[in-house]
Amino acid sequence: MGLIGLVSLPRAFVFRLEPDDPHPFAWMRVHLSCAFGDALYPDPQWRQLAQVWSSLYPLGQLPSSQVRVIQALLAIMPAFVRLVLGHRPASLHGRALGQVLHGSDRTPDQLVRLYQAWTADRSVIPRTRPAVAFAVVGQARARGLLTPEGEDRLLGRLISYWALQSTLQLNARLAAPPYQPLPAVSSKPRPAALRADAAPTHRQMRSRRNVYA
Repeated sequence: MGLIGLVSLPRAFVFRLEPDDPHPFAWMRVHLSCAFGDALYPDPQWRQLAQVWSSLYPLGQLPSSQVRVIQALLAIMPAFVRLVLGHRPASLHGRALGQVLHGSDRTPDQLVRLYQAWTADRSVIPRTRPAVAFAVVGQARARGLLTPEGEDRLLGRLISYWALQSTLQLNARLAAPPYQPLPAVSSKPRPAALRADAAPTHRQMRSRRNVYA
């Protein structure tokens, strides 16, 4: 929902193809996001969202050459999604991207239950991780549990709270005294002149007599 709000632009921008742009053009970006969402968290809402997007920006008014490109991209999209989610980079130590990105706390039903917990107890909201909080808000909007105005107010309060907490934590770290490690205690025996039980030397005796003279 947030992505659609971001890329809902005039048709010329939504369908603008730039061969050297590493990002998908806006129309395809929404469909690609829905495809990844459906692969990670299967639910009819992804296909419904893709249909709504297509109805807002139909292909009928585009040149036939551009329509062929878009249809070709849609045809290979399922294979592309499987390829990306099945990728196993060395940094993940054998795990696939899809395994890392999928979380049991972010399924559509679980997000709805968490939103219901929010409405029952507001103190739960600040304890929710930001990534999960955004997912909860998006799912609540998709299920019609939250109005656009309510979404705006809720996200505004959350972002302000996170910014304040981040500032307070940073100030606390800056105000803390710098860590100064204690000098290591040597296990070597101290010189005789430095030991408390050592007999004073002739020079030390003369110095003491000068002080107390």
